[in-house]
Amino acid sequence: MTLLDIGAGMKGMKAEIANLGISLTYKSMDVARSNQHDFYDVGSISERFDAIIMFEVIEHMSLQEGLDLMKKLYSIMNEKGIIILSTPNIFNPGRYMRDATHETFYAYDELCGLLNIAGFEIRNVYRSY
Repeated sequence: MTLLDIGAGMKGMKAEIANLGISLTYKSMDVARSNQHDFYDVGSISERFDAIIMFEVIEHMSLQEGLDLMKKLYSIMNEKGIIILSTPNIFNPGRYMRDATHETFYAYDELCGLLNIAGFEIRNVYRSY
């Protein structure tokens, strides 16, 4: 299995996956160069992945940038691949608004619509309050 971690930061998910004993090929992407990553720009990714994870990233982009990103991620996923992503719950404003770098508010149904437009089939949505 191949996994791409978008917005990987310090690659904490790589350690979590290793602690679970899961064997896979892990690659990371982040625009920040403070840590070493496999990719620093989504446009430079040409290989395909079985799974993509992206936690707390899309809200830092404009709506169009988010849509463009999701279309790109769809194009690099293998045919039965999955994507798991999260974004702060806008129905909990204290959580969402505490970061001034957030650009786009996503209600869960709006995020699902964006993912559908990009080509994804939604299997599950989980909300927290």
